[in-house]
Amino acid sequence: PRIPPRDTVVNIRTFQPGDEVTQAALFNVAAHPLPGFKPATADEVRRRTRGRAFDPGTRFYAVEGGQAVGYCSLEP
Repeated sequence: PRIPPRDTVVNIRTFQPGDEVTQAALFNVAAHPLPGFKPATADEVRRRTRGRAFDPGTRFYAVEGGQAVGYCSLEP
């Protein structure tokens, strides 16, 4: 893996409407080699993030150069 230089800044932010396409794409790239992989779609992410139980404060995006380059979710 590429290790960024120490002076690289990666900002972290929570979920924002419009992140659905990027999140699906990031998931698909990361999970593609896993057995039983099922591609995610932006519509599927959108449906889940509009549900009553969704808390945008539990989904974090790493942003570099204005582009989300990774994400993680906290599950209670």
